[in-house]
Amino acid sequence: KKAMEMSDFKAASSYLRHGISFLLEHHWKDNYDLSLELFELSAKCALTNGDHNRVKLLVEEVSNNAQSFEDKLEIMYTCTRSLLTASHVGEALTKGLFVLKELGIVLSGDLEALLMETKSMLAEYTDEQLLSLPVMTDRTQLMTMKFLSRTQTCLFQINPKSQPKAFLQMVQYSLRHGMNDLSPLGFVLYGSFLACRGDILTGYRYVKTAIKLAEKLSARSCMGGVLLVGSQVMGYVEPLQSVIDVIGRCHEYGLLEGGISDAMLSLSMIVICKFWSGAHLSLVKNTGDDTLRLMSSHSTPVWIIHTLPIYRTVLAMIGNVDDVPIILGSRSETNQNLREK
Repeated sequence: KKAMEMSDFKAASSYLRHGISFLLEHHWKDNYDLSLELFELSAKCALTNGDHNRVKLLVEEVSNNAQSFEDKLEIMYTCTRSLLTASHVGEALTKGLFVLKELGIVLSGDLEALLMETKSMLAEYTDEQLLSLPVMTDRTQLMTMKFLSRTQTCLFQINPKSQPKAFLQMVQYSLRHGMNDLSPLGFVLYGSFLACRGDILTGYRYVKTAIKLAEKLSARSCMGGVLLVGSQVMGYVEPLQSVIDVIGRCHEYGLLEGGISDAMLSLSMIVICKFWSGAHLSLVKNTGDDTLRLMSSHSTPVWIIHTLPIYRTVLAMIGNVDDVPIILGSRSETNQNLREK
C-alpha cells in the first residue's frame, strides 16, 4: 500500500504477487478478507502497469470466490477501467450499465426532463451550501458513483448524446446522499454541458465550484479529470496560455493516482493547446514526440489516434509530413499498428 501511495506501482505489484503466493490452499475460506484485498489491490496495480491480461485473471478469481455482489464491485470497477484503457469501450459500457442496473440506476428517460430536475434541485443551494454538504460514506453508494463516472466516459465515446444522463445522475446522487471524491467530476461535467449549450458563465460557475469542491475533499482520484474538463470551459473565460498550466496539473494527478487514460488525454490536450495558443511549431512537435512515445509505452491507442491529426498538421506545416516518433515506426507502419490494436 505504501508503494502505491508513492506511485511505485511496479514495486507494489511485485509485493502483492508475493503476498498472494503465500496464501494457503483454502485461503478464500480461511482468510477471505485478506484474499479479497490482495486481489483487488493487485488488479489495480496491473491496470496501472498496463498488464490487462493479469487484470482479467484476477477479476475471474474474485468473481468465482466473492461471497456477495457487493464484494465484487471493486474489482469489477477495475475491470471496467481496464477495458476502457485497452480501448474495449463497448465491453466496458456493457459491464458498467449492468452493474448500475443491479444497483438500481437505469440511464434511460428524457434528457431534458432530467436536466430540468437537476436544475431545480441545484436552485435550492448556493455555492457555499454545495461546498458544505455532508460527505458520502456508504460503500455501495460510493461504488455507484464510480460506475456512473466510468459509464459516462464510455458513453462519451460511443453515444455522446446519452452521456449527460450519467453525469446528471452523479449530480443528483451527490445532492441526495452526500458529496464524495467523484462528485466534483459530476459538477464539472454539468458545467461543461451548460457551456456547450451556450450558458458559458453559469457553466464556468459550476466548473469553479467543482474545482473548489475537489480541493476541499482532497479528491486526488478525480482532480485530474476535473481540471481536464474544467480547463476546456476556462479557455472561453481565461487566457489559453494559463489553461495549459491547468492541464499540466491534470497530467500530474493522473500519474499520481494511476489514472493513465486521463493522464494521456491531458498530454494530447497540451499538444492541441500549444498549437492553438501560437507556440513555436518546433516546440509543439517536440511535445508531440514525447507524448506519442509515452502513449505507446502505456498501450493507449485511442489517445494516439486522438493526437495524430494535430501532430501531422504540425509536421505538414514544418515540411516533414512523413515524420513520426521512431518508437511508432513509419507513417504506414503506424497506421497498420493502430488498425491491428
